[in-house]
Amino acid sequence: MNETTPAAGQEKAALRRELEATHTAYREVVGAIAAARWNARSGNPGWTCGQLAWHLASGVKFSTGLIENARKGKGTNPPSFLLPLGYKANEFLVRRNSRKATRDSVLADYATALAQLLRLLDGVQDHEFALSATNFGQTKTIREMFHLSAEHFEEHGPEIKAAL
Repeated sequence: MNETTPAAGQEKAALRRELEATHTAYREVVGAIAAARWNARSGNPGWTCGQLAWHLASGVKFSTGLIENARKGKGTNPPSFLLPLGYKANEFLVRRNSRKATRDSVLADYATALAQLLRLLDGVQDHEFALSATNFGQTKTIREMFHLSAEHFEEHGPEIKAAL
């Protein structure tokens, strides 16, 4: 059984509220994308509204993987000269993997990924919040990694709203 201190329990509760509030905001934004706007350019010139919606949902699952790896002492840190290629590959993969995405599919994907992330949060022990890993040139603690979904939505949510 995972025992936590009262402070850790409060921290987990605060993280849970943040994750759930971000999910609510995500559902509102995606729900506001009219069918005719799904393939329209978003406020991000590289992606459409639908592509960004898919990207945000897949980002929650990606965050879960980063945290799981950090708990094992692993990071994803390719050589810095490869990072620009990684960003370009990400753009391509989002375009390709989001082709069949629909409003319903991205909402379901986000909900599934969030459920996994919340289960992970429940299982993190007090001392693990301070563990860190370097991923794509950025070192973050597990505590900080639990904020990635909210930060990601803060970055891309307005880009979807700009196209509505």
